Amino acid sequence: MSHLRKRGAERLRIKGSNGLVGVSTDSPGRMMHIFSRNTGHPLILERGDGSNTQIEIKAAGVTRGFWGASSTANFMVYDNDTSD
Repeated sequence: MSHLRKRGAERLRIKGSNGLVGVSTDSPGRMMHIFSRNTGHPLILERGDGSNTQIEIKAAGVTRGFWGASSTANFMVYDNDTSD
């Protein structure tokens, strides 16, 4: 198990038995578990060049879609499935 501490408080944990990563939690429940008790949104994704900021969703190595935002659209969902 690996730990990252700041001023004595654990901030990041990687569980050696299964590789789960926890940020501000000592018991991550998924591959990435970010916990925020009362400090607002637990995650911010930001891109500095003004291009789209997206979360890419893949299954079996194939891109299936994106969630994100751009400088002209507050929120967008893109479906990469060509079966419809």
